[in-house]
Amino acid sequence: MYGEAAALGAGTILNALSTGMGSAFAIDAETTARVELDGSGSVSGEIAGAPDADTRLIRRAVERVVERFGDGEGGHVRTESEVPMAAGLKSSSAAANATVLATLSALEVPVAGAVAGEDTAAATLDREEACR
Repeated sequence: MYGEAAALGAGTILNALSTGMGSAFAIDAETTARVELDGSGSVSGEIAGAPDADTRLIRRAVERVVERFGDGEGGHVRTESEVPMAAGLKSSSAAANATVLATLSALEVPVAGAVAGEDTAAATLDREEACR
């Protein structure tokens, strides 16, 4: 089972952690996740261009989606990103969101707004709910 999805990076104007409300804006740089699920029960991860990078976030994103919508699948997730890591542009959020959406795609869970122009009448989730 294969799924692919992308999510945009963002910049923060006011961090919501300190004030309880904040503001951010999308940037024109995206992270793409490709997820290949199998029956192994374990998840491996890879970040293109960063062979020593920590993949726990993207692996855990796959595991959580499979726990809720799958049947014990494992597999491999690979992310590629135009969003620079550790630059304050939400690279981790983009990676997690893209991975969640790609895993849902691999499991064939319909997500409204995941594909531009796609009929969303049968969607189980919308993009915001999926990435919560």
